[in-house]
Amino acid sequence: MREQPELDDRHRHGEQGRREHHAVFLTRNGTWHPVDNIEHRWRSVQADTGYDWVTPHTFRKTVATLIDRLVDSGTAARILGHTSDAITREFYIEKNRSTSNVTHVVQSFAGTTSPPSVD
Repeated sequence: MREQPELDDRHRHGEQGRREHHAVFLTRNGTWHPVDNIEHRWRSVQADTGYDWVTPHTFRKTVATLIDRLVDSGTAARILGHTSDAITREFYIEKNRSTSNVTHVVQSFAGTTSPPSVD
């Protein structure tokens, strides 16, 4: 039995419709690409590049980190489809390991330098 046209369209474009996917790369039919296909294509593209450590998950984590840095972790979580930003922060967003240069503070305790002047 053939599906009704509106069901075909919903199937082709996903339950919520093509525009609501917010996907970067959809298939010709407006559906998500199967993960196995993406991974297979990526392996063939990256062959002999020295980037064999990069996976589709690496891209996902990079996008989450960039969105967090430029917007916030809640937005990153929603883009990734997470219901809470706790998982996104814990496993997807790279921890910011940079710190301010406080050498002058530590050296001031030792009396080896004066604090920087504020202009």
